[in-house]
Amino acid sequence: VICDAYTPAGEPIPSNKRHKAAQIFSDSKVVSEVPWFGIEQEYTLLQQNVKWPL
Repeated sequence: VICDAYTPAGEPIPSNKRHKAAQIFSDSKVVSEVPWFGIEQEYTLLQQNVKWPL
């Protein structure tokens, strides 16, 4: 799930990197640039009998 997460007080939570990125991308010094970004998926393969990483 890709979303912004905030505290009940309306502040972005520390792991909400999208909020900081939006601030940077909207800065007048870089607004004309086109950012390159991608989604990284991480997986861990586990041994079926002991559930430890391979």
